[in-house]
Amino acid sequence: MPIATPTLSAVIAIGAVAVLTACGSSSPATPPQASLRVMLEPTGADGPHSTWAVACPSATQTAACARLFATTEAFTPPPANGACTMIYGGPQVLSVTGNVGDRRVTYHTGRTNGCQIADYERDLALVAPFRPSATSSG
Repeated sequence: MPIATPTLSAVIAIGAVAVLTACGSSSPATPPQASLRVMLEPTGADGPHSTWAVACPSATQTAACARLFATTEAFTPPPANGACTMIYGGPQVLSVTGNVGDRRVTYHTGRTNGCQIADYERDLALVAPFRPSATSSG
């Protein structure tokens, strides 16, 4: 009875799997990076403000960094021509600039309608854990 020999394509396939497996396990993946500057104006643009930095990865804010990267709609304006309730939520203004992963962020929102209120609350919740207890005022 003749002994079967592997075909060349099978040998190449097995070799490719071995190489890819070895490459994937030899070095850890680089964690995503974020570097943001936040300004919160609680009484509007002409009043005092607080500023702070957001940096990920962070040894003390691991869960907050994970939420920041998982929230893909973070720091995006409401859809153009979207219907928003005309509810005034207050004079507060939130501005965020920097980078989240490969995405450049230049973001500014207030609380002048229902869409902005929802975005403001979502995005402030993402950056608030990084806020130090004593922030600068101006």
